Amino acid sequence: MRSEKIKKILKEVPLEIRVKNVIEAHYIINGGGCLICPLDENGNDIPSIVAINQKCLEEAQPIWKIY
Repeated sequence: MRSEKIKKILKEVPLEIRVKNVIEAHYIINGGGCLICPLDENGNDIPSIVAINQKCLEEAQPIWKIY
């Protein structure tokens, strides 16, 4: 049942967006970033993690722009 819902959702998301997300996730994971950015005790982003993630996304950008 759940897999059918996921299949339906994926069919609704354009391939270009799915590919971009996979490329970005690859760079974030390999670059030491975090896919789920943890928050501090006040609910604010942790600047060091945001900076790492941003650097990883900048590295991924030339790849997904080619696509």
